[in-house]
Amino acid sequence: MLPYKKLSLKFYTILMKHADDLQAVSVDEALIDVSSVVLQLRAKTSEDDVAVDPAKDFAEVIRAQVRQATGCEVSIGISHNILLARLATRRAKPAASYHLIPEEVQQFLAPLSINDLHGFGSSAKQKAQEKLGVTTLGDLMDKSKAVLCDALGKLTGETLYNALRGVDEKKLESDKPRKSVSCEINYGIRFENGQQAEAFIYQMAKEVAKRLDDIGMAGRSITLKIMKRDPKAPVEPPKFLGHGACDLYNKQISLIGPGGGATSDERVIGEHAYRVLRSFNFDPKELRGIGIQIQKLEKPPSGGTTVERGMLPFRRILSPKKPTRPPPPVPPPEVIIHPPSDDLREPIKRESPTKHAVDLPNFSQVDLEVFNALPDDVRNELETEYERRSVSAPPAGPPSPPVPPRKGIFSKKIAIKGTDYTRIVRQQRPRTTRPLILPTKNPLFKKKGRAGAVKMSDEALRALNIEPAVFRDLPPNVQHEQLAMLRLIKKYGKLPTPPSKRKVLKPRKRKPIPAHLLWRAPPPRARYIELPILRQQGKQKYEKILMTETPDIQKAIELWVATYQRWIPKEQDVQLFTKYLVNVVDGTQYGDVGVERAIAILKWWLVLLRRYWGGSEYVEEDEQMELSQGNPVGAAWWKIFRDIKAKMDVVARKKFGGCLSLK
Repeated sequence: MLPYKKLSLKFYTILMKHADDLQAVSVDEALIDVSSVVLQLRAKTSEDDVAVDPAKDFAEVIRAQVRQATGCEVSIGISHNILLARLATRRAKPAASYHLIPEEVQQFLAPLSINDLHGFGSSAKQKAQEKLGVTTLGDLMDKSKAVLCDALGKLTGETLYNALRGVDEKKLESDKPRKSVSCEINYGIRFENGQQAEAFIYQMAKEVAKRLDDIGMAGRSITLKIMKRDPKAPVEPPKFLGHGACDLYNKQISLIGPGGGATSDERVIGEHAYRVLRSFNFDPKELRGIGIQIQKLEKPPSGGTTVERGMLPFRRILSPKKPTRPPPPVPPPEVIIHPPSDDLREPIKRESPTKHAVDLPNFSQVDLEVFNALPDDVRNELETEYERRSVSAPPAGPPSPPVPPRKGIFSKKIAIKGTDYTRIVRQQRPRTTRPLILPTKNPLFKKKGRAGAVKMSDEALRALNIEPAVFRDLPPNVQHEQLAMLRLIKKYGKLPTPPSKRKVLKPRKRKPIPAHLLWRAPPPRARYIELPILRQQGKQKYEKILMTETPDIQKAIELWVATYQRWIPKEQDVQLFTKYLVNVVDGTQYGDVGVERAIAILKWWLVLLRRYWGGSEYVEEDEQMELSQGNPVGAAWWKIFRDIKAKMDVVARKKFGGCLSLK
């Protein structure tokens, strides 16, 4: 046994002594549940001693036992679920323990990045950066569940929303079935040519096949994992013979063994893996890691290495050296054509234009399951024919009488039905998700059956002064009538007298409601979205010009820019225009119409700025730049445009999760 395997066995032996439940992650990592032990320790601790932490003390006991048994240090993270325990383990490293209590979860998670959570990688971090503008957990806590689901997807968004609040519903899976077997090596991989890579692939396939045989499984799918050196990375990384920065490639194909079934044969696994490697057409010198993984595991029959399938009964190839006697001719089948209505009394007989000789395969190639499932007459006929063929030819002598023609395997009459119009109409019927209510199948339309016999005990019948033997001999309807009459007599003392005159029930007439008590709902009022308004000072003292249409506002901007071609615009005008555009983008009052209008206005403003001061668009602002080096008016206009666009982007990012695009 390898030294590392011995240490791992000692490590897990210590954990099993203390754990209520255990899930193995790797040879040196595990998740354990010690709730019962911690509760017992906490019950023994006095409530006044707040500084004592039974969970952390118990973790130190486990660390000491592992250190004494293996001579190795371990790190232990403690919390109330798996997600937080993994994060606490990172804080505990190296060689320590850390207990993350519920009161400190929010403060602990705030500075972490999204890729620090288990199950979230660089892809989730990139999406959060592009669509939300933040990647730290503290900033993501302010986002709603709907915003996270829109940015990262429904499942990932809900998982992240719960993780930000320290919620993890995962349970330990101690009896989790194995779904794959793999072997991966990414250290010391340095090939000079393709022959070395091929030999290495077959060696890994041998190891994977051994691991499959150890657990008695075979697979139907194979995945090849390849690590190729990044073109920008150095040939030799800082770590000796390490893989360094690499590009990862995965490809999965079906693993087809002999007979078309699952397999654990090392030769088949090696051939499939090397075929995938050649499909990438990589330079062997650039490879830094290779892994083979087998999925879709299943048990091979009777402990074999290959799951065989049924053999197809192909016709036997006859040798040209041995002439064979042709089988006796078989009469052609009689073809009968029935029209759709099946009203023809006499069938229309057609003879087959050609006659075919039927040749049977060798009996060793016949599938016995299919042979035993044949009808009795066909099976007996085939058995007779095979017994006749197994007998050797008779000795030479007088000519034997002619053999009567053998009955055909198939019946002489083959019925060919015409067009089934009922099936065509059923297929063209419109498909609906609502179930059809058929009178023949729905219990609502079924006739009520006759009343069954009364099921009462003898004691209950005697309580009503009924003789059980006589009562059970009566018909069921008479039983129900007598039982109902006796119950009425027992309740009221006598049978109620029927009414002398039949009373006809009529619906009661409703009295009209008085007008002063009648309340009618007011008619609905139409809601109109209020259009955004840009207010501008008129020529008169108290005159205000209100502009709501996009062309009017664009014309006002054009007049504003043309007026201030040589002067910097007034701060009051800039604030008025900024307030209007920010309110329009907000959308709480004007809806999506305002956002479209704001983008149209910004696009037109951008056209005007490029028309007058196009050279100042990409000139960065510099306090020490002289007037001769640039146009100060153009630079001021571009600065105003960028400041307003930035304020609009802040509002748009809070509402829509992204910036405004002017493309």
